[in-house]
Amino acid sequence: MVGFVCSTKPQKRNSIFSNSVLHLLNDNPQVKAVTMKYSLPGHSCVQKVDSVHSNIEKAMNKTDLYSPIGLIRILKQVNPRYPYRVIQMRPDDFKDFQGTEKHLNYKIDL
Repeated sequence: MVGFVCSTKPQKRNSIFSNSVLHLLNDNPQVKAVTMKYSLPGHSCVQKVDSVHSNIEKAMNKTDLYSPIGLIRILKQVNPRYPYRVIQMRPDDFKDFQGTEKHLNYKIDL
């Protein structure tokens, strides 16, 4: 598995992220290696993410939204040339890594 991590200052989220990787490895024994790639400051994909968010916001401002299904339809039509892939998630798809990381006794040495 290859993961991409933002290069901003280290924060408490690092322990939460580590806990999520540990959970991934425990639940997926077929994963043999995890490679983390850190972007250089000023050279991240944030601009692309900002562009996607801006396009979604513009599309949502042009239409009325009445249901989650309506949101999915809007998201699929935001960029007709390169349509976004929308994955509908269920409640059990979400994990609380912040709650469980407290039990792992992470220490921050500065």
